[in-house]
Amino acid sequence: HLSVADVDRIEIVRGPESALFGSDAIGAVVQIVTKRGGRPHADALVEGGSQGTARTTIGASGSSGAWSFGGGAEHARSDGFTGIAPADGELVKNDDYHFSHVSGTLGWQRPNGPDVLVSGNLGRDERGFPGPFGSDPAGNFSGVDTVSRGVNDTRQIGARITHPWSANVRQRIEANYTDLAGTFTSPYGPSTSGTRRLDGRLQEDAAFTSSLGGSAGVEFLRESGSSSYVTGAADEPIAIHRATTGAFAELRYVGRERLFVTGGVRIEHITRDAVEPNADAARPAFPDQTLDSVNPKIAASYLLTRPGSAASTRLRASAGSGIRPPDAFEIAFTDNPNLKPERNRSVDAGVEQQFANGAYALSATAFSNSYNDLIVTVGTSLRGASRYQTDNI
Repeated sequence: HLSVADVDRIEIVRGPESALFGSDAIGAVVQIVTKRGGRPHADALVEGGSQGTARTTIGASGSSGAWSFGGGAEHARSDGFTGIAPADGELVKNDDYHFSHVSGTLGWQRPNGPDVLVSGNLGRDERGFPGPFGSDPAGNFSGVDTVSRGVNDTRQIGARITHPWSANVRQRIEANYTDLAGTFTSPYGPSTSGTRRLDGRLQEDAAFTSSLGGSAGVEFLRESGSSSYVTGAADEPIAIHRATTGAFAELRYVGRERLFVTGGVRIEHITRDAVEPNADAARPAFPDQTLDSVNPKIAASYLLTRPGSAASTRLRASAGSGIRPPDAFEIAFTDNPNLKPERNRSVDAGVEQQFANGAYALSATAFSNSYNDLIVTVGTSLRGASRYQTDNI
């Protein structure tokens, strides 16, 4: 359900990055940069295709003095499959999809001074679930489900302030609030679920010398998840609360524009509030849980040829670790009070060859990832492997 109507570019860093970005940065970091600033302009798009599919987007961005802005809106829909179910010849209904999204950013920057940015987005998607209407060799088809539908609402607002204390020291403060709410209607009635997240980050960047720089800061996350199916001892809905607080530091060294070394470490303090028992769900009482984790990362690259050469060769290598604790719903739908975070350890090494002043590049990378304590659902086939509904492998 991710809209790309106002996306300028997407940047990806592969590998565990928990040393700088904390929990959940177990396999990569993805940064989505929306359009903002520049010469004022607008664009629009209209698409159409089979199954009654249509998509419309509109966006605009620009700058005026110290102000910059960007925004976009998108609406998409599809009727889905509306033919005959092979299982019994019944007409398939309820396979449609609708999606609407609007987002925007507004920024203000004083030359050589503070930079303030506020962003937000609203989204809604609706999807019908007609059930398995294809071939039915096992005889399980019970008819097209014309009732089951899911609706999700996304609301997010965030702000970022960057302030240069001096030519060599800069402070960055971020805060973000996200509210995800869902409603699902089935033949058994309606149910609801939702997650609320509040996170903040304070980071100081400093240039100690022309060759050495660093960053340090703290970050926190507070999450609350709830569902009609997550109930306590009195069979009333309860919320699952968890929190993460991290402190991090990183050093960056550049030697004669040829050797680049980055090293960092983050200490993560992960907590989960106590959870009431529920006999119907076979969930015992979960006590408060606290976990501390240290995740380092080091990366280096060396340019074999002189900077500015038409053809250049660069060697690179890195090693690091990542962690992803169970989220609110993984905690809510388990009877395992000792469910542990997922972890990753990774090393890689590679070479990159550029030609024609960087117009062409060839690269090769060898890497090894080791994932431990992955969270899995223990189904019928794994019944003998664990006494819990979910467990770590």
